[in-house]
Amino acid sequence: MSPEFTSLLMDIAGNTPFIAFLLYNWWDSRKLAEKNQEKMEQMNQNYIEGLEKIRRESRQEEERLRERYQVVIQDLGKDRENLLASFSQNISDLENKLESLSKAIRKIFGQLEDLKKVKVQVEEIKLKEQIKKELQNG
Repeated sequence: MSPEFTSLLMDIAGNTPFIAFLLYNWWDSRKLAEKNQEKMEQMNQNYIEGLEKIRRESRQEEERLRERYQVVIQDLGKDRENLLASFSQNISDLENKLESLSKAIRKIFGQLEDLKKVKVQVEEIKLKEQIKKELQNG
């Protein structure tokens, strides 16, 4: 064996524990990195599933609220229609009552005119009787 080769073997033999440590450290780091990568992938998967669950729940809550507000809006629409129908009926009733009242007032005025005519006739009769009495007395 040549002295150079022997020197190389000695250097390698002296550094063998360090090389072994480096190889073990590399191998252990690789295993740890794989475990960490698996953990991160699992965490990502859990995070994504959590987000999806939150989104589903949010959509369900939104749908529930939408349905509830649709019912409220429909009820308000029905109430509005009922109020309009009620107002329309009340206005119609008031118009009928006003028409009846107008007819009654016209009838009363007609009767007042008749009473005025009767009063004038009564006054004329009284005047005629008074003139007759004065003519007879006088």
